[in-house]
Amino acid sequence: MLGGAAAAVAVGVDELAWARRVYDGLVAHDGPLAFGRVDATADAHGELRVLECELVIPRLLLREGEATARYAAAIDHHLRR
Repeated sequence: MLGGAAAAVAVGVDELAWARRVYDGLVAHDGPLAFGRVDATADAHGELRVLECELVIPRLLLREGEATARYAAAIDHHLRR
């Protein structure tokens, strides 16, 4: 109803490092993740703030990048444990 779209967005080194620290904190707390995405926005002072941490795939992003191969590899890896 409200719509929305998925689009690739170029991020800077600082933003990527920030998201990696958030992701690494999740892994430290919960263990290895098969999937994880950190969504953020900048506040009024330009500081990044977490909007959400997605730990499950709400829809299969099979047409985006190398998603099909990565998803298949993740399934394979977890089945072999």
